[in-house]
Amino acid sequence: MNQEFKVKTTITDIEEKQDKNNHRFYKVSIAWELGKPRVFYAFSTDFNLKNETLQLLTNSPEKIINQRVTITYQELEHKDKNGIFYRIKEIEI
Repeated sequence: MNQEFKVKTTITDIEEKQDKNNHRFYKVSIAWELGKPRVFYAFSTDFNLKNETLQLLTNSPEKIINQRVTITYQELEHKDKNGIFYRIKEIEI
């Protein structure tokens, strides 16, 4: 399930959060489109996350809100095997 996918979409919201270990992550919501995920996650500790994407999310997220972007992501199983989440590898404007 480590295959990469790309989606062209509009980002509607970005929330900065912290996990139980105080590591920063971002919850990225997109405009609803049939058959596409609605929420993606980008982890600041993820070595697969492109540095440019992390910098964009950290320093200027307003530049990509309501913008058409391409998100490269992976579908991964939750640790408890209960569902799938979508991990961002790159956001391109």
